[in-house]
Amino acid sequence: MPLADYHVHTRLCNHATGSMREFVERACALGLEEMAFLDHLTLTPGGQRLSMNPHEVGLYHLAARRLEKQYHKRIKVKIGMEIDYFPQGMGLAKELSCRFDFDVLTASVHFIDGWNMVSQKTQDSSPFTDPCVLAERYLDALEGLLADPFFDVIGHLDIFKKFSGKAAQIPRQRMEGIIKKIADAGLCVEINTSGLSHGAAEIYPSAEWIEGLARAGVGVTIGSDAHAPKDVGRAFEQAADLLLRCGHTHFTVFSRRVPQRIAL
Repeated sequence: MPLADYHVHTRLCNHATGSMREFVERACALGLEEMAFLDHLTLTPGGQRLSMNPHEVGLYHLAARRLEKQYHKRIKVKIGMEIDYFPQGMGLAKELSCRFDFDVLTASVHFIDGWNMVSQKTQDSSPFTDPCVLAERYLDALEGLLADPFFDVIGHLDIFKKFSGKAAQIPRQRMEGIIKKIADAGLCVEINTSGLSHGAAEIYPSAEWIEGLARAGVGVTIGSDAHAPKDVGRAFEQAADLLLRCGHTHFTVFSRRVPQRIAL
């Protein structure tokens, strides 16, 4: 089944291994038709060490475009960013997004009030003892992100379940309200397979969310969230099967931020 990995990091984020060429070679070996570099742009003060520096974005873009040309007969190499939601930094994020001809922009929530919710190292200092409260605060931040949708894709939608096992129960009305906002904005949602390697032990987002997205006609991308070449394309057959069971018939790819639907 020809698929596309739309979430691949590089060493520029300071917590990934392997060269960009090694990621591309791994995607080629797997027979993927496309892959998209999607490195972090984190402007939250506490997260900048886990991200490209804004001054490195041009170098990152150039390196990916060179690989695109070098590998054009074997695979389509796309270039994007994973923009971390930080209200005070959205102006700079928009500026950088417009400065270069990116193929796809994904936006994700990693921080709640400055606390890194996705790092194992910060779990002991978590201000949340109730996973349902954490989920609600995450969704509050997500709605803030959706208030100004200058991007294309929402990343790892229910990542609040990363360390707490299965996702906290979200009131259906709240879930459907968020899905409607995503649909109204014309955004896609990422199906992120990295959750299978985390405490959540399931794909982000859960089947309930994926079914709701299908009913609302929201498109999806598929991403491994690879931070090492070996992780490219991980569990993609499982992700495709889940999408089909939940009512999706296509996934989405992008070129210069123009979406295209591909049959599963």
